[in-house]
Amino acid sequence: MAPAGSVKVTFADGDTSCLSGQGFVGFDPNDPDWTVRKIETNNSWGAVVYPGTVDPPTTRCDRNQDVPVNSRLNGIYLNTAS
Repeated sequence: MAPAGSVKVTFADGDTSCLSGQGFVGFDPNDPDWTVRKIETNNSWGAVVYPGTVDPPTTRCDRNQDVPVNSRLNGIYLNTAS
């Protein structure tokens, strides 16, 4: 599970990153290294943003969740304020 106050991102190659703060964190959807396997939340929440044209589809990540993604993303909206 992600540390308190962060969203833990696990990439397809096994690398992980813990993101915190509020706002949008952008990824490069054209780079296979940015393929996201899953998102873990603790006392935080967010939404993953899939590549799209005008209105990209999103998946909400609520508190205390382990959300499988298995996709390249445009980025993640964060709200890690506790």
